[in-house]
Formats: sequence, C-alpha cells, structure tokens
Amino acid sequence: MRQSPMILAGALAVGLVGGIMLPRNAPTPAAQAADSDWVPRDTIKREPLMTADDLDGQQPDAVAFSPKRQTAQPTASWSYRNCREARAAGATPIYRGQPGYGAHMDGDNDGIACEPYPR
Repeated sequence: MRQSPMILAGALAVGLVGGIMLPRNAPTPAAQAADSDWVPRDTIKREPLMTADDLDGQQPDAVAFSPKRQTAQPTASWSYRNCREARAAGATPIYRGQPGYGAHMDGDNDGIACEPYPR
C-alpha cells in the first residue's frame, strides 16, 4: 500500500519537470516548411454532368422488362338462369370459363357453379 503514493508522487514530479523543460510553443522546422509548401488539390475525379438524352439512353427498354399480361379467359355470353335449370340440362358442375357458367350460380366464388349437393 505504501507504493501507491510513491508512484503518484513520482509521476507528478516527472510531469512537472517535463513541463518546465519543454518549451510551450516552439514549432519544429519541418512543420514550418510543410505549412508554407502546402497547396490544395482536388483529388476527387468527377464525371461530367449528363444530359437528359444521355440518361434516357441508359434506361432499359420498357417493352423488354414489362410483365407479361395474362389474358382473361373468355367468358360465356350466356348462362343458365339458375342451378335447377343447369342440372335439368345435365351440365353441372359448370367451371368458370365454360359456356353456361354464371357468377350468380357460384355462391362461394371458387370457380365452380352448381356444385353437387353434399351427402
């Protein structure tokens, strides 16, 4: 425990002696020469500004990257009035896109009109 105060006292003594011995604002000769020879320079290379035509030329072809549209299945131009009429004609079940299909006969909107009765 006696060493801790001794180490602290020694560090303070070295700090005081070093502070007295060293001049406070003495610039080094190399630092003076470097300051006088310093010239600013632009090290960032910038590309020239582009025109709108140049930017348009870089864009990909819109037709090449457009998503392909799925064509809707042709719907029938007519449908049965109700499922009783479709069952009487023997056309049940009727799937979406088939002749005779009507959304008014597809109660659960799963694409199958006039489904068989559950047993």
